[in-house]
Amino acid sequence: GGDEGKQVHPSSDDMVVEPIPSTISDWSSLLDFRHFERSVYVMQILDSCLRPATTMFTSLQPPVDSELSCCLGAMAEAFRASFIQSGGFEAVLRLFIESGRSDKKSWRRNRMGNECALRIIKECFFSEGELSDEGREMIETFAQTSGDFLKSLVAITIGDCGVSDNAILRVLRLVRMMLESGPPTITASFTSLPGNAAETFLTSLLLWKGAGSFATTSIRSTTNIRKSTEEMILAIPLLFASALPWLVKSLKSIDPYTDGSDEFFSVLLKLVRSVNRTENAAQLRELGSALCIKLASYPRPNSDTANIDHSTGVLCGCLKLLIALIEVDDDDGDNGGGGFLVEGSHHILQSLNIAPWSGGEFLHPNNGQWDPSFENLNANDKAVIDLMGSIFDGFISSARSSGLPPICCDKDSRQLAFHVISTAAQACGGGAGYSILSNKINGIISTVAPALRHQWGQNASVDDGNSSSRNAANNSVKY
Repeated sequence: GGDEGKQVHPSSDDMVVEPIPSTISDWSSLLDFRHFERSVYVMQILDSCLRPATTMFTSLQPPVDSELSCCLGAMAEAFRASFIQSGGFEAVLRLFIESGRSDKKSWRRNRMGNECALRIIKECFFSEGELSDEGREMIETFAQTSGDFLKSLVAITIGDCGVSDNAILRVLRLVRMMLESGPPTITASFTSLPGNAAETFLTSLLLWKGAGSFATTSIRSTTNIRKSTEEMILAIPLLFASALPWLVKSLKSIDPYTDGSDEFFSVLLKLVRSVNRTENAAQLRELGSALCIKLASYPRPNSDTANIDHSTGVLCGCLKLLIALIEVDDDDGDNGGGGFLVEGSHHILQSLNIAPWSGGEFLHPNNGQWDPSFENLNANDKAVIDLMGSIFDGFISSARSSGLPPICCDKDSRQLAFHVISTAAQACGGGAGYSILSNKINGIISTVAPALRHQWGQNASVDDGNSSSRNAANNSVKY
């Protein structure tokens, strides 16, 4: 009678957790790699139990929505505890590791199962966004299989070209959790994964542009992947210490027009400024050579590409690294700042066919007198002086490509190019860098002054004698 038409909602006492398998053997029969499709179906059910969709209650009254959401959350927590205790987590982990070992032909078939397993594994390790107590215990107990787990995490990321960005973000979080919370042996096993897997994993994600369809990729998610990779490298000392040779190697093949290189160069800059320059001298020299080779091969504007708006992120990143290498090498103040750039500076000169500033006309001021600051130029000074010339003549000036924009064609790259020149000039001993730069600028002024005087109506009469000669000289300096 009186209760007709009333909505009746279950309370937390009415809700019970359905029985789940109680032994590892029971889970092994449900989650069997030999019956992968059935196992994926089981994992989808497990995923829904661990991550219940409380949004289905949003159409109800707020008090009812809140009560039912809390009840469903409590059920999920109880299920999670029973799932881990009964061996369910181990079974999912074992299935995921087996999937990671499968050949490439199976990865497309395994993709849905891998992503579902990742959601379950992440849910077991974390609670409310933080590593749970059960998660810490699991890390300690399965240390022997951690290498296989990390190998599978890396394999599905770098091997499956259709993996979703969300799956990669889960992989990054799990890898970082393992490396930060586990014993040092886990980090060592990660950096020594066979086939340079860790190197490929980190360098590819630092430059991640997305994979799969547009439905699984977005600008925000690709940026999050690159940023998360950067933060992980910087947060784990052993990983940070291993990264320099990996990134130097990757720099050689980086796409010059990619617009997602900020995080890659950010890590390299922090490495250059923090590593011991004596212990890592060979790697820093290799970096200097790789930078100059990259700059020397940077695409030149031509009539077909002059009006195309390309990203200059890689160009700017290389210029920033040049500045950092000069500054780091100049810290001791003894040998100038070109020790890491001697080989690279010579390469860029030859590749761009630019006259070296460390010899010839730039060593003499306009009056023909020898400047004593040039007498003690060592190999390092000559390297940075020639680097100044390479950047000035090859990247800021467009003398080699009349009518076309220079390589440093936007505000950011031009400012950095001038910063490279000023840093190199400052690093030269005895003020030689500034003297040569001054000679170069005075030479440019002398060359263009007559045309500018004619254009601006500043021509002096030949009858003015010495006075007109002095005015012409003053005008040359002015212009």
